[in-house]
Amino acid sequence: MNPKDPDEDSWVFTIRKGKEKDKSLDEIRKYISTKFGTNTVETREKWAVDHQDGVMWFYLKCEIGSVREIMGKWNETILSFSSMKDEFKRGEDIVSGVSMDFLNNINMTADKLGAKVKNKRTPEAYWSPRELCMISQNPGNDISDRCKYHTDHTMGAGVIFYVIDTSFAIHHKDFEEIDWGESSDHIFTSSEDRLPSKDKTKNPDFKIDAKDRAEDPAKYQLTQKHLKHGTFVLSKVVGERYGIAPNAKAVLVKVTNRELEFTAKFCIEALELTYKHIQLRIAKLTEKEKEDLRIILVFSIGIFYEGNHPESIMEKERLINIVRALSNLPYVAFVTATGNKSDPQFNLPPHLTYTKTLKSIPTGTNKVLQEYLDSYQRTEVSDHPPILGANEKEFPNLIIVGGVISDADFFGRGIFQTADFVRVSAPAYKVQVALNYGGLEYSGNEYTGMSGTSLAAPAVAGVLAVLISAHGYTIEEAKDKLYSLAYSRARDGDDTSLYPPVVYNGMGQPPKSDSESSDPIIASHPQTDIDDHPDLCIIRRRRLVRRARGGVTEETVSVNNCRGTPTATFAHITPPPPVVYNETLCQMCLRASGTAAIDGVMWIVDDCPCRSREPPKPTG
Repeated sequence: MNPKDPDEDSWVFTIRKGKEKDKSLDEIRKYISTKFGTNTVETREKWAVDHQDGVMWFYLKCEIGSVREIMGKWNETILSFSSMKDEFKRGEDIVSGVSMDFLNNINMTADKLGAKVKNKRTPEAYWSPRELCMISQNPGNDISDRCKYHTDHTMGAGVIFYVIDTSFAIHHKDFEEIDWGESSDHIFTSSEDRLPSKDKTKNPDFKIDAKDRAEDPAKYQLTQKHLKHGTFVLSKVVGERYGIAPNAKAVLVKVTNRELEFTAKFCIEALELTYKHIQLRIAKLTEKEKEDLRIILVFSIGIFYEGNHPESIMEKERLINIVRALSNLPYVAFVTATGNKSDPQFNLPPHLTYTKTLKSIPTGTNKVLQEYLDSYQRTEVSDHPPILGANEKEFPNLIIVGGVISDADFFGRGIFQTADFVRVSAPAYKVQVALNYGGLEYSGNEYTGMSGTSLAAPAVAGVLAVLISAHGYTIEEAKDKLYSLAYSRARDGDDTSLYPPVVYNGMGQPPKSDSESSDPIIASHPQTDIDDHPDLCIIRRRRLVRRARGGVTEETVSVNNCRGTPTATFAHITPPPPVVYNETLCQMCLRASGTAAIDGVMWIVDDCPCRSREPPKPTG
């Protein structure tokens, strides 16, 4: 903490209604006194209650790591938390128009921005990347470059990820709030491997010295590539700045050896070790703990088998068997990506990544990019394990994720490989991720925009985790909800076959006609930091419109979280408008399942303007 700014790390926690006399409050007080002491002058601990409305809250001065720990342990008791800073007591002009439930802990300190800004900041500094906004884009809403990402405050708490990838730069600042534990908590294909030490002379991220770098630059570049890939994926899952589920626990599964060499056999062995690791974990659990277990595997790797060589056939069968075993575990979801290959008719290298195609754009030509877009749906999924998604009965919890573009020019358009069985896609173009510290090509940047379905898969896995932590879903329930919420971002005039269903977390703001509203349990995540956050008081507003045969009920509630006191509540009933059959609205309505507003209306499923109650048809 900075002694010059006594309020730098002061927080206000709002207690959920009905929990004002809960025993868990005593647990929280005991935790505070044990960890921070009983000197309230230093801890700034203060409890308050609004007797008129019964809203309770408390204040505490602590580090963000402790805030996350408190929210993780008592999220059923604590509704929200927010920072309190004198610097931002400067007026309504900053707070005005903000509609949020909770602060984002994606980006908790000032040095996590590309540049530190300690003085007044423009509103543009608080917008989220488009790919994040897309994930929380409510049907009927459009997004611009100035948008905000919304999610639930639990952010994956209680869910366990097994991130199965090439390697991980775990000492990147994007993961500095994570306690990685011991090497034995993770999985390595090499018996000599272990978690890297911060001291690079003892145990670096990978074993390669200056001599190797000079004599074999190609090998060095390959090791850098493998280190980057796993770091990208990990940051998209649990990273502080852009991660979807930063409150989840991550088990690292490294599929390369100590020198970061990579083979298909290493991948298969890593999956087999993952299965054994899960079984050992289960053996130590009580029956109740087994019921609560939620595991998500993230495998952004594709293995292509060609020909009838006996060894390849045996290896492929071994891979299929372990994927089948993992995807049939009721408490495990196996999330993987479609792949990045292009249609050979366009004369592009078969493994050309989308990032490389972008090199043509600065020169003024868009030809390669357009050809790559045109190859969509002409390049079927060909790698394992994603190709196994065609058999959902045999691989029930295998989720195959395709890629789309979040840029305005091709917003929501599919790219890379796909197939009829791909039921959900996510942004896979210029996705912001953490970059390991190795490469002049990135000018020393710690974050960068990368492309590929390898980044779409962890985004969907993160949304799956948030659905679980927010609603207590089982794996099967969360998977079904994930599919039902996904919807195409096609606009009028677009070829809908090129716009697949895109992941939606169900927590976006209603359409702009209700711009002062938000769902009652969402959390807004602008890409900002706690130290410079402008929202001294977080305004929570909602406007819900429910349509039923008896009429339309509209309710508006506005809550100021600094005092936790509702400022206005009203409801009225008006006659419902006539229902006219509308196929597009019908499909959106059925997919929303009564959980997301469409044009400001929360439809009851039975009232959807459909001719029948058939399930929604795929849009792509």
